[in-house]
Amino acid sequence: MSQNTRNEYLEKMRSRYQRRTGKLAKTVLLDEFCTVTGHERKYATKLLRGQRGPNRKRKWAGKKRGIDATYGAEVIKVLHPLNPSRTDAPISNP
Repeated sequence: MSQNTRNEYLEKMRSRYQRRTGKLAKTVLLDEFCTVTGHERKYATKLLRGQRGPNRKRKWAGKKRGIDATYGAEVIKVLHPLNPSRTDAPISNP
């Protein structure tokens, strides 16, 4: 089974899996998906729930680590007592 075919099958099964309610119905779909693709059950549940695989939405996408802060002139004077000429330059928070 090619990767494109597997991804198409995953999208169809994902929509069917999310529409189903009840443990028995989801178990039947999960068994079918595992048989066809050869994935293990734990990984297959993550794929069908949308936590893994193509086209998943990442919670952290676009977020930057750390916060860049600019300080006022008073704070810069305290932070740079040896260099008073830098009172106009903003400082990034490390």
